[in-house]
Amino acid sequence: MTSLPYILPWLLLLLAAGGAFAHKKLEFRSKWWIVSIAGISSLFLIFNLLIMAGAWTQSKEVSSLSQKISDLDAWKYRYMDEITLAISQIRPLSQQDNAIIDKIKGWGWLPSQPALQQLDAADQARSRILTGYYPSGNNLFKGLPKLVDQKLVELSLRQAGFQNVPYRADEEVPDEINVLYFGSKLDVRDIKLAALTLMRAGVELKAIKPFPQASDGNLQAIKGEYSKTMNARRTLTTDSVEKANVFR
Repeated sequence: MTSLPYILPWLLLLLAAGGAFAHKKLEFRSKWWIVSIAGISSLFLIFNLLIMAGAWTQSKEVSSLSQKISDLDAWKYRYMDEITLAISQIRPLSQQDNAIIDKIKGWGWLPSQPALQQLDAADQARSRILTGYYPSGNNLFKGLPKLVDQKLVELSLRQAGFQNVPYRADEEVPDEINVLYFGSKLDVRDIKLAALTLMRAGVELKAIKPFPQASDGNLQAIKGEYSKTMNARRTLTTDSVEKANVFR
């Protein structure tokens, strides 16, 4: 099929030559003249249909190849992000951070504390979702608070299929966030991954809700905000987020 566009023009040239021969050698309006013209016309139509079929097949193959290249790029960048995240996670703590951890140990804190256990539970729930789900990587996130490691959380969100949208120069970055708003075209697993990524970083979420007003820019996006009215609510648990079928 892919060679038809190159072969058929020569066949059409031969048909034209045959038509000229028939016109010259056969008597006008004779039976054989009419049969030859009808045959040539039919062949011309068939060859044109073959050209169209070949062009359609070629276009389909190009589209399929483009999709494979796109998937390969997504796979490549995903694993590059995972390597970058792994390297970032093993960097040593600063002296100031180490001093704070030493103080906490001296106050009697243990890894079995519920607050620390919630962070670990969020990480485990996130890993369970990623085991059976491959994020598309076309989603957007905006609203990283100051009180998280911006670079680590951004890389973690990219691993979960979200591109972080930085704040504009005229926007104020909140110290913390407690509510996530999501777009209508997001898979519920994408919403869970974003929430759990923030929860394992210590963000206490009070609610996960759809955007009050849908727009072309937020259909596949999540935005984190701080709301005073949400403070009265209970903090969402890892279990409630992981088992949710829908967020309202």
